[in-house]
Amino acid sequence: MAGSGVDDGLSLRARKVRRRGRRAAAVSAVALVIVCVVTAVVVAEFLRSLLLGSPRLPLTLIWQRTGLACMTDPTGEWAARAGKEGVLRDTPPGAVKISESVTRACENERNIGSVGLRYRFSGSTGTTMAYYRKRALADGWRLLREDGDSAPPAKEQLCLSKNLGEFTGYLDLTVLRLKDYATEEERRTGDYDLRISFSPGGFGWCG
Repeated sequence: MAGSGVDDGLSLRARKVRRRGRRAAAVSAVALVIVCVVTAVVVAEFLRSLLLGSPRLPLTLIWQRTGLACMTDPTGEWAARAGKEGVLRDTPPGAVKISESVTRACENERNIGSVGLRYRFSGSTGTTMAYYRKRALADGWRLLREDGDSAPPAKEQLCLSKNLGEFTGYLDLTVLRLKDYATEEERRTGDYDLRISFSPGGFGWCG
């Protein structure tokens, strides 16, 4: 009888050891799957960044994709500051705002944040460009670039910069009707995009 009790005790301990072993194996299997998935995502994103011409290291990808980058991203406050710039809100007579967007740098693959507005305007491209060029320069913005054809209808894009305190803002204006990617409606209605962009690296979409 005593021997049977010892055997039962040993058998019970053996079953517990086996159960713990199975649980440990299951946890290891799940961990391995997670590691494989994360690795696959990082490799895919790295290859994608190569195709886009802006290769990023795997650690950078992990930092951005997990949302950790947003924990230390100051550009949410910068967006609020940029949104107060009068040049974003002042418009040629008759222009109507149709959309607005705010993006923090940590939410963008190129680490650029922005405050952007789209307006609808029935006036000419020349009127739009001249209005914002004059308005921005009077407000302390510095002209960096004026792109497009010098012949009519007009240049199609402005790029300016300004020190906004803790960061440099880059203001760009794009008249959509002159762009190849514009829709028929955008060509017909005279829509244009006005945007201030910024980055912890000190650059913007047009800088």
